[in-house]
Formats: sequence, structure tokens, C-alpha cells
Amino acid sequence: MIFTDAWVKCWADKLSDSDAYRTAASTWEGDIVVVMEPDDSMGVADWQSVYLDLWHGDCREARVATQQDEQEAAYVISASAVSWKEILEGELDPIMALMRGRLSLKKGNLASLLPYTSAAKELVVAAREVETVFPEGWSE
Repeated sequence: MIFTDAWVKCWADKLSDSDAYRTAASTWEGDIVVVMEPDDSMGVADWQSVYLDLWHGDCREARVATQQDEQEAAYVISASAVSWKEILEGELDPIMALMRGRLSLKKGNLASLLPYTSAAKELVVAAREVETVFPEGWSE
């Protein structure tokens, strides 16, 4: 299921296997929490979030995020289930989503993320490669 511990660990494995991500994120330093907001119509009853410790093209740790992770992470990015669906299906570019407010930077500085647009795109490419079971209602 999307945004579970097993899912995010598979995402980390895809990142570890990606030369494109490693190159694009070679100077990235910091951790990120990615949040999916509840949406009953999409089958997402509760807030869901995952934590990625990203360091120079490596994903050193990946797991379901804790409240402490959200407080301490360098970046927290949140979006609706619909926006994550569109991003993971390739219908919505993550950078454009951030610029248009479909993704919300809850913590961190947008200017410091801009040099890493290629890394962000490779993060999404890797997430799209994860075999994913979506909540009931996701495909509607």
C-alpha cells in the first residue's frame, strides 16, 4: 500500500539502484518528509507520511515518518491524495505542482530546493517504479 513502511523501503531501493538519481542528487544534503493528506473519497482516511534521509545521491534511511521526523526534517512536502495520484501517474510534474500550490512546502526553503529540480524529478521516477497497491477509491 502506498506510503507504508514496505512501500517507502522499496522506493529507497529504487533510488539506490538509480544512477540518474545518484547523479542528480550528488550534492543534496538533508532529509525530507512527504505527506499525503486524508481524503475519504480517495480511500485515504488518515494523514500518511514517509521519511527519507537523502545524502549525496544515497537514501540512507526510509520509513514511515514520525511526528518527530516532521519536526526535525529539513523539508516537509504535503499534498492531497489526488495530487500524489497525478504525480505518480505522470500527469502532474512535481516542480510545477510545487509552484502552483498543488504540493505545499510546509517546512524548508523553496529557493534551496530549486537547484535540485532534477533530483526531485528522479525521486518521482523512482517512486513510479515501485509496485503500488492504492487505497480503495484511488482509481476512481
